[in-house]
Amino acid sequence: MICTRPFEWYEVHPDGSVFLCCPAWLKRPVGNLLTQSVEEIWNGARAREIRKTILNGSYHCCNSKRCPFLANGNGPVMLREAIADREVRLALENGLSTLPYRPKKLNLCFDHSCNIACPTCRTVKRQANGVELERARRIAELVLDQLIPNATEVTL
Repeated sequence: MICTRPFEWYEVHPDGSVFLCCPAWLKRPVGNLLTQSVEEIWNGARAREIRKTILNGSYHCCNSKRCPFLANGNGPVMLREAIADREVRLALENGLSTLPYRPKKLNLCFDHSCNIACPTCRTVKRQANGVELERARRIAELVLDQLIPNATEVTL
């Protein structure tokens, strides 16, 4: 079993920080989209370090007690033979921590605006403005220009 998440996932937050997995169990970002290029982040030292721990089976950077995928062996944790994406499968088979492709699955968490007010999550509508809005626009432009063309899955 191996986790494919750091070999395909790119999660962008409002401050520009980028994670290769959920920050609840992989605490440190791999970079910042507002100060670094997509390539610097995707194949940077921190990203390569995380991938190497997956490849060597130590999962040293991961929190296996908090990660439900590692705990249950599901989601992005699968048998190598079950990996559908050819590029991801080849990267894992060849032990690559520097990847020849861009992120495939984007989780875009950089804009908390919402035009719905409901008791489940908030009682008022939320709209970014000022500095927050400008930052969200800048991130959106970078995502549209550099990440969306290669993405196979986008989550907002």
